Amino acid sequence: MLLFLSEYENKVDKTGRVSVPAAFRTQLEETEFKGFVGFPHLELPCIEGWAISRMMRLAAGMDSLPPLSAQYAANSTLMTKSKELAFDPEGRVKLTPKLQEHAGIKTKAIFAGRGQTFQIWEPSRFAEFADQAEAIIQANPDSITLAPPPLGGADG
Repeated sequence: MLLFLSEYENKVDKTGRVSVPAAFRTQLEETEFKGFVGFPHLELPCIEGWAISRMMRLAAGMDSLPPLSAQYAANSTLMTKSKELAFDPEGRVKLTPKLQEHAGIKTKAIFAGRGQTFQIWEPSRFAEFADQAEAIIQANPDSITLAPPPLGGADG
């Protein structure tokens, strides 16, 4: 299982190339696709990054959904907006203009680990998002736990 942790800031060149953090790249290079799938987050101004295996699981699950359901529409929209971003020999990927525009990325990008996925942010937008998240945590200290969910259960 992949695990993306921490945050890293990297420069983005004029063509949209950005170096993927070594901690992320090392894990992704061990997968069937040497890179990741990037797509505009559906609610936040950032790029969501997934291993291709995660995207393949999402695609496989679409076969069981009614084609006119909201979930099918959301999944197919995500698939349509996704781009396979392969590593170049220096460990960089080229962000598409649409992905850069969605996230507001121009000269720098923050890679933020989210467990099994990660996000790519424009630094000032990420700082604002992180501040908002911190405020939510501070306002709800009694509802926050750092304990992992129990093993087993419905998802096994």
